[in-house]
Amino acid sequence: MKKKYFIPFLIIGSLLLFSILPIINYKTDIWRVLHHDYKHHYSGRTPNSSFLKVSYLLDNKEKYDTLIMGSSRGGYMDMSLIPGSVYNMKFIFGTTGVHLHNLKILLENDLQIKNLWIGMNEYVIWKNPKDHDNSFKRRTYPDTFFASLSTYSFYLFENITAKHIQVLKGESRLIKSSINTNPNKNNMPFAYRREKKILKNPDLRIKKMKESKPTLLGYNDDEYRIDEAIEEIKEIKKLCTDNNITLTLFMYPSFYRTYLKYNQYKIEEFKRKLSLVSHFHDFYYLRDWSLNELLWHDSSHFTVSIGNQIIRDIQKNKFLVTKDTINNQIVKTREAITNILKKPLNYIYEFNVNIDLKALKNIFNLTNNKNDFFFNDHMTLKKEKSFVAMHVKGNDPVLILNKVKATSKNVILTLKMESKKKTVMTLFYKKRATSNYNESDAYRIHIHEGMNEFNILIPKQYINNQLRIDPVDKDGNYKLKALSIYELDEDNE
Repeated sequence: MKKKYFIPFLIIGSLLLFSILPIINYKTDIWRVLHHDYKHHYSGRTPNSSFLKVSYLLDNKEKYDTLIMGSSRGGYMDMSLIPGSVYNMKFIFGTTGVHLHNLKILLENDLQIKNLWIGMNEYVIWKNPKDHDNSFKRRTYPDTFFASLSTYSFYLFENITAKHIQVLKGESRLIKSSINTNPNKNNMPFAYRREKKILKNPDLRIKKMKESKPTLLGYNDDEYRIDEAIEEIKEIKKLCTDNNITLTLFMYPSFYRTYLKYNQYKIEEFKRKLSLVSHFHDFYYLRDWSLNELLWHDSSHFTVSIGNQIIRDIQKNKFLVTKDTINNQIVKTREAITNILKKPLNYIYEFNVNIDLKALKNIFNLTNNKNDFFFNDHMTLKKEKSFVAMHVKGNDPVLILNKVKATSKNVILTLKMESKKKTVMTLFYKKRATSNYNESDAYRIHIHEGMNEFNILIPKQYINNQLRIDPVDKDGNYKLKALSIYELDEDNE
């Protein structure tokens, strides 16, 4: 193409593209936002319920006296157990910031409610609600004229995907749905069937859940917004007070594999600050149902049995935390870590280092237990003032805990090591005392440059069968700040 024609063709092509995109997106409207269509969705496609539920309530301002705001976990709570006319506003990744945003819009448009329940996940302490602005599935209902322009432009100029093509070709049907108009009627039959299916094959469920990955959703124990979340809750509480709405706050429980990955000191900070703003019901700690694989669909969503028990406990004012009881609750939560050591496990699991272990008993410390381990001649250990200097001069350093014995079902191995290079630590375990160490029965930990800290949950039999630790796979000098093992104190057995 000649250069003199390029610019005109580019302009014409751009105009055509920008005129066709809105037409296709408006016609298909796969998120149902552009038509405010809360009565339908395409088969196999979840609509933007955060937006559509607000739209539905604005068209039904006097239909409900109670709103339940929360995350997708709220889909496993049977709202028929709550008196009155109840609407479940749960949606994916529900945060306090989005709940505040939605509540403001509803109240400014004269929605009449008497009660508001808000369920909170652990991610409220770090997830920025503004992230929803970049999600077609979660973008919030606009609250101003310019926000409306931005929102509708966002959907009108969405890039065409295979889903759009399927809709245009008639391969994806628009079906009538109560997912937004009657969430409880839509969710509950599925929730009860799903739990019934779990109980038909409990062994398979237990195996699957023990192998499941924690649901972290981008969590990295780095950036937090605890104070921002608290300010959002303060504003929610003020709105409720000003509008004579009874506010009920509660924290959802978490499956133990996810719970153990979180910095519990940050969770405690949030709970302490929350207790100064409002009382709340605290279901977030390692109690029995967090440890029961048969009560979870995955590492985030509990079954309806837990959801319904949450409702009953709230109605009976159980698990209520106030500013006067928060310290006792924190102690109780920390002591609950002992429950994970009572649970029969057959695997090694790495978890967050920011969990209080003071309720546990130390049974091994590298700096004190000189006679409780063996190490080969590929390494030397020298005790310094605040660490053990480890010099590795071969490629296969070995340390075996040949005299350490555990009594609780599991133990926690804590490691703090400073390294000048990337390397790998390997834990070799034996399922039977007479077995040999082998590569298939091994757990590897990647060591990076700088300070490394780990908490590792290990079944008792691996310790009692002489756990072998190959601390690194490269020669050099390392500083072992801590290598300890904790188990239950006999008084907690």
